[in-house]
Amino acid sequence: MFCNGQINELQERINDRIKGSKKRILSEYSVEENDFQTENVSKEIDLLNSQITDVERALNKLEIEENTLLPQIEELVNLHEQKVVIEDQIKDLYNQEEIIQIAISSLKEAYEEMKTNITPIFTERLSESIEKISNGKYKHVTINDEKGMIIENENGEYIDINNLSTGTIDELYLSLRLSMINDLSNESMPIILDETFAYFDPKRLESTIKFLVSNEKKHQIIILTCTDREIEALNNLHLKYNLIAL
Repeated sequence: MFCNGQINELQERINDRIKGSKKRILSEYSVEENDFQTENVSKEIDLLNSQITDVERALNKLEIEENTLLPQIEELVNLHEQKVVIEDQIKDLYNQEEIIQIAISSLKEAYEEMKTNITPIFTERLSESIEKISNGKYKHVTINDEKGMIIENENGEYIDINNLSTGTIDELYLSLRLSMINDLSNESMPIILDETFAYFDPKRLESTIKFLVSNEKKHQIIILTCTDREIEALNNLHLKYNLIAL
């Protein structure tokens, strides 16, 4: 059994040892003695927990913003790519427009040259052809920008081609082709007429064949037909021809 003196002495040793350990800990971790008080430690823990809560809230907010912003960023990237594509298309269109404007300008120059130099000669040939084919019923052909092609009849009246009969239009179309034949090639190209006279009456048919034979002598004339009308016209005109019947 310990006596009171021994107990006191042992208590003093324990206290001295606790104080030594306390000083050593304070010195080693650079803390104040008041920090070892329970109340201060609890406050510090509460403060840290509060900070952790704030940080977690901020993190949650950032995650929400990230989930919201990612689709917007992807859409922004897509829009930017579309913008680049559209800008390239616009550049191509500007280039095409420039090319088209050059083509239009060239066509206008060619058209003006044609009206000045070619059209008068062409309409003169066309007028001569239609007058001979129609036996003088139609004389002069005029081409202008407003009314297109109009033709003068034997009474001096100018008629729009849309008001002509089918046979007369066919006559005019044939005259048009014949007027161009010498400008297409320097060679004597054959003239091939496939059912060209389907709407011609006998008188008009004979006049046309007579014109072809007398004015297109340097060209071989080939007539394709499913009737005997052309043969009759050739025989009435006493013209020589080669017949191939299939």
